Amino acid sequence: MFSSGGQLAGGLEEYGVQHIKADIRTKAEFSPRVWRALPGMIRVVKDGDFDLVHAQTRVTQVMAEVVKMAAGTPYVTTCHGRFKHTRLSRRLLPCWGDRTIAISESVREHLVTELKVPREKVELVYNGIDLERCVNISPGSRAETLKKTGIPVDAAVIGSVGRFSSVKGFRYLVEAFASLAKERQDLYLLMVGSGPEEKDLAERAESYGVRSRVFFVDGPEPLQEYLAAMDIFCMPSLSEGFGLAVVEAMAAGKPCLVSDVGGLTEIVTDGREGLVVPPGSVPALTDAIRRVISSGDLAEKLSLAARERAREFSLQKTVSRTMEVYERALACWRRGGGVRGKNER
Repeated sequence: MFSSGGQLAGGLEEYGVQHIKADIRTKAEFSPRVWRALPGMIRVVKDGDFDLVHAQTRVTQVMAEVVKMAAGTPYVTTCHGRFKHTRLSRRLLPCWGDRTIAISESVREHLVTELKVPREKVELVYNGIDLERCVNISPGSRAETLKKTGIPVDAAVIGSVGRFSSVKGFRYLVEAFASLAKERQDLYLLMVGSGPEEKDLAERAESYGVRSRVFFVDGPEPLQEYLAAMDIFCMPSLSEGFGLAVVEAMAAGKPCLVSDVGGLTEIVTDGREGLVVPPGSVPALTDAIRRVISSGDLAEKLSLAARERAREFSLQKTVSRTMEVYERALACWRRGGGVRGKNER
C-alpha cells in the first residue's frame, strides 16, 4: 500500500500488507509533492510486478494514470462522493481508470450524468463494515461509556458521528435538540468526531441554553462503544455519498434518522429501519426525533429492522464485489492488448 500514512497504517502488517509511506498529503493533483513521489511509485509497481493499481483519491487517480503509462499497469478507482464536474483539471485529466467503483447508486448517477464516465465502466460496490465488531458490544458498555462521558446513565441520548463540517448539517441537529430539550429534561446530545465547526456548534448550543446537555467527544473509546450509548442515531447531512456510520449504527440496533440525500436513502427506508427527513429542515428533524424517542414500540420496530438491514453491508460482500471488479478490469485490459504483470508474462 502506497500512502501518506494515518491512524490505520500501523496495523497493516498483521494482515500481510506492506505499507510504503510517501509525502502525498495534498488535495492538489499538480502539487510538487505528487510529482516528486511518482518516480518511486512507478519503481515500486514495476519491481513488484503488480497486476493492478487501485486509487482511492483524486490525487492518487492522477498518479495511477501516470503509472499506467509508465509501467503498463491498469488501474481501478473508487469515487467516494460528489465532485465539482466543472473543474477544468478534471475535464482535462478525468483519470477514472479501467473501472470506476461507485459507493452508492447516487454516486454512480453522478459519475455517469455529470462527470461523463461511461456507464459500462462504473461498478456499484457498497462500503462494508465488520459486523462482528459492531454487533458484539458488551452489555454494560452503555452505562460505562455514559459515565466516562459525563451523561447520566438514565438519560435518553440522541447521537451522531462524523466530521464537524457544514455539509454534515449538524447545526440543524443542535437546533432540533434544543427545541426538544425544553420538553424533556432527560434528553442529551452526544456528538462524536472533530472538525472546523465544533466551536460554532458549541456556541449554538450555548445560545440555545442547552450547552450543558450537548457533549462533544473524539475518542478514546472505539466507535461501537459510543454507539452503544445512543438511543437514536441522526445523520442530518446536506450531501452524503454513502453513510458508513449509519450502517454501523444500524448494526448496533439503533433507529436511524437521516436526510433525504445521496446514498442515505439507499441504506434507510423511511418507516422501516428509520425515518427520512428533508435536508436542512429543523421542524421535520425535530418531529422525527420526537416520534421515535416517545414511542418504545416504534423504536424497537426500527431497531430490529436496522440490525437486519445492516447485514447486507458486510465487509465480506464488499471484498467479494471489489475482487469481481478487479477481474473485469483485468479481462478488459487483456482484450485490449495491454502490457501485463507477472500472470501474463
